[in-house]
Amino acid sequence: MPRVFAQQADAGQFHLETRYVSKHWEWAVFKQKGGPAVFSGTAVSLESAKQSAAAAVGLKDAHWVDIGPAIELAD
Repeated sequence: MPRVFAQQADAGQFHLETRYVSKHWEWAVFKQKGGPAVFSGTAVSLESAKQSAAAAVGLKDAHWVDIGPAIELAD
């Protein structure tokens, strides 16, 4: 199963990530990079994945940066 990381953000002690996997977006929140996820879920879009990850740690938004190449999604 391919995992293409889309965006990441650091917010205080947390590291947030989004990725597109098998026709849906996944998001995860880590207390440290490389550690186990403390919160995670799925979403229908990149924006909703980013909002869910930020909300899981009490943020309205975070400063997100791209990871790797852009992903082209089929309609």
